[in-house]
Order: sequence, then structure tokens, then C-alpha cells
Amino acid sequence: MINLMGIKIIEGRMLKAFLDSEKGEFIAVFSTSWCAFCRMLLKEIERAPPPFKVIDVDITDESDPTWEDYKIRIVPTVIAFRNGEEVARKEARPDGIALREVKALYEKIH
Repeated sequence: MINLMGIKIIEGRMLKAFLDSEKGEFIAVFSTSWCAFCRMLLKEIERAPPPFKVIDVDITDESDPTWEDYKIRIVPTVIAFRNGEEVARKEARPDGIALREVKALYEKIH
């Protein structure tokens, strides 16, 4: 796991282990290295860090079972977790996801 500008980065294959050990609420941004909207969202989060934990789940490897396990159809997909369980999700529109939408998703569960 890498910690870059306050955002923890984990490989998709490590997500289950992370969820087993993580308590509390956080937002996971499912992203790939080739997704421009993912990079834009993560840079926006770095510039204006929200008052909650954010992790970047890198699923660049298309054979990563995370795509299927978490029903990721498009990136970025943002999922709110509480005590290791999914409680809300937001998928990207054709123009991506804005930080305000990530904050609204967190407020919905908090």
C-alpha cells in the first residue's frame, strides 16, 4: 500500500484484505492508470482533501477479479464503505465524477 498526498493506494487484489482490517467509514475510488477521469478526480481530492478517508483502488489489470467481485462497469466508480461493507456507490457519467459528488455520497452515509 502506498500513501500519496493523503490518499492510500492499493491494488484491487488487496481490497478484500484491506476491508477485513479496516473499521469505520471511507470512500474507495476504483481507478485505472489509463483513465483520465480517474486521474482528474484523484488530483482534485489531493488539492482539496475531504474530511474523510479516501483510498484509490487500482484495477488497471483487466484480469483483476475486483472488476467482477465489486461489479465495476466503468471507472471511476466510487464506493462508500462502512466497517468493510458497501453502503453506497456512484458510477461515472460520460464526463467523470466531481469531488462534490464524492462528498455528497459520503454525507449520505454519515
